[in-house]
Amino acid sequence: MSGFNRVLLIGNLTRDPELRYTAEGKPVCDIRIAVEEPVSKDKTITTYVSIETWGKSAENCAQYLKKGFGVHVEAVLRTNEWTDKESGKKLSRIKLVAKSVLFLPNRGSGKPKEDHPPVPDGNSDDGFDGNDDIF
Repeated sequence: MSGFNRVLLIGNLTRDPELRYTAEGKPVCDIRIAVEEPVSKDKTITTYVSIETWGKSAENCAQYLKKGFGVHVEAVLRTNEWTDKESGKKLSRIKLVAKSVLFLPNRGSGKPKEDHPPVPDGNSDDGFDGNDDIF
């Protein structure tokens, strides 16, 4: 049986994006968002999620987003595995890798603020084909 690996999130950036480059020169941007989930009339749970973006999408996030901006992210789960140098133990961590990042209008207004990034047309070339060495 084949599986389905997709995560959809809508939230606001909790800090400015952090852009870096791999040894091969590929852009990678780390964003962190707060996702609110109403659980009752008076209670909301906030979950903080770190997401990695690649290629042109990474450059766009770094250029146009900043703390507080809203995004809709479609991502996949990836496992990062390594061996601890001190103990020799094998360790792993699941992370989110964005397939698309849609910039959302400012909350409440229904339209972007003047300094808000342009909303992309959806034809994103994120440079990540799922086969890249991303760890």
